Amino acid sequence: MTLTKIGASLSGGADLVTITQSSHGFTVGKVLKSSGSDGTYATALANTAANAEVVGIVVQVIDANTFTMALSGRITVDGAVPNVTAGSVLFLSASSAGDLTSTEPTTAAQISKPVAVVTTANSEMLMVNYRGEIISSSTESWDVNGSELILDVDGDTSLHANTDDQIDVQISGADDFRFTANTLSVLSGSTLSIDSGATLANSGTITGFNSTSYAVTQSSHGFAVGKVLKSSGSAGAYATSQADSAANAEVIGIVTVVADTNNFTLTIAGEIDVAAAVPDVAAGTVVFLSASAAGDLTATEPSTTGQISKPIGIVTTQNAKMLLLPYRGEVITDNAASIADDSVTNAKLANMAANTVKVRDANSSGDASDKAVADTQILIGDGTGFTAAALSGEATMTNAGVVSITDNIIDEANLKVSNGPTNGQFLSAQSGNTGGLTWAAATSTFIGVRVENSSHQSISNNSSTAVVFDASVTQFDTDTMHSSGNASRITFTTAGKYFVAVSYAWNGATGGRRNISCRKNGSAIIHRQTISPATNDELHNGYSLIYDFDADDYVEFIAHQTSGSALLLLADNEGASVAMAHKID
Repeated sequence: MTLTKIGASLSGGADLVTITQSSHGFTVGKVLKSSGSDGTYATALANTAANAEVVGIVVQVIDANTFTMALSGRITVDGAVPNVTAGSVLFLSASSAGDLTSTEPTTAAQISKPVAVVTTANSEMLMVNYRGEIISSSTESWDVNGSELILDVDGDTSLHANTDDQIDVQISGADDFRFTANTLSVLSGSTLSIDSGATLANSGTITGFNSTSYAVTQSSHGFAVGKVLKSSGSAGAYATSQADSAANAEVIGIVTVVADTNNFTLTIAGEIDVAAAVPDVAAGTVVFLSASAAGDLTATEPSTTGQISKPIGIVTTQNAKMLLLPYRGEVITDNAASIADDSVTNAKLANMAANTVKVRDANSSGDASDKAVADTQILIGDGTGFTAAALSGEATMTNAGVVSITDNIIDEANLKVSNGPTNGQFLSAQSGNTGGLTWAAATSTFIGVRVENSSHQSISNNSSTAVVFDASVTQFDTDTMHSSGNASRITFTTAGKYFVAVSYAWNGATGGRRNISCRKNGSAIIHRQTISPATNDELHNGYSLIYDFDADDYVEFIAHQTSGSALLLLADNEGASVAMAHKID
């Protein structure tokens, strides 16, 4: 990337830089920022502070991988200047990436970022790239009602608006600048100073942009490359600047060459590509004047009351290149400010010690504090705040939340039982008794069911059909294992191991196969019997199995035949279609 000066056909008098960036995709007029990667750029957008850090405007697209960008100054390129009235201030758009707009963004959290002033509609503008401001969610108004606002000690510098829709800036007793709707006017006899003495005359002509660096002779200056300088207060002499006061933070430029002990080069605008002058921080980082080390740059913005927040440049290539910013510094005050609801992120809070949580550790209102919680501990309210403690005694808990009861710790005294025991009794669940547990004598209870089919059931050829049993001819059902609502099912109300048996008979037919499957819970086949008849006689068969069922598991017997036509499964009064189950353990 090289910094060049290109003739008036592009942007007469502007600081230009030619960029090589693969498949950049930019068009003339797009406003750019650092992409965050060394030496590459992206379109800027006034939706966040980071996206609104403008470095320049595209004034020429050479090819798909090369373009020219104006960093400051006068731009006269067709397509780059919006068709708005001369004098209009152009802002970075908050809705359309890379675009300029004459409408200042007003939505909370957007950025008001002035980028240029139109001097001739649709053909010429001056790039100013002022510092943006985050739009607050709350607004304040101060109605001076046309009165003059005096700014300096002797009373000859002021702002006044005694003419409707007009603001005049008076300096040393004379009106030098005037704001009207969409227009900034530099009045007769006044100049708009741009960096190193360049002026914007009332005719709109910009001069004095031919040099962004100049040689300085100063006896025994003592400066090193990268030092940030201010005027020393003596004619033609400089000193290191520092963000500890407004006077010390009036930056003029950065030392980019030290010829000898008495001569150096001072760069006041544009791109700096001297590695020793560029901090070793990521591309896209804004660097500020240091408040603690005279003449130094820092990526950490000063924040102490009385110090100065003074942006100096944006790094475009780490430790190699940066663009100087003509931003004004701001004095940091201790005035209370209003923070919008839900706008403070965790990252903005002070760092917390490892393994701590933020709580109000008291029985009264007040500030939060950080409470340490060690491995396996939990927080317990004790009425005066919180105690961090681990489970102990009869139960413990891991740091994964697994609670374990200590071995050989639960005895009868720990149980809530409704009565006292007698030897030989067992503990039984009795929901109507205190605690739900009762000592009871052991009894032997048969659990089982036998179901039958009182009528024949037709089974279509080559289809699977659940055998339906008739509740009206069920011989016994001691545990509500069959019902007319689910007539094909035997449901195991009580978990355990069961002996299950089925017998069945098909009416006579030759050809194909016949099978009866035992299907669990509507999907899993746990047993199947398949036979192929050799004669036209009725086909009787059956099988049994033992299976361990969970409570509410159920089985069905699924009939399937391939005789070529529908067949009957014969009813029990014909000696077939009987199923049974009984609990054996």
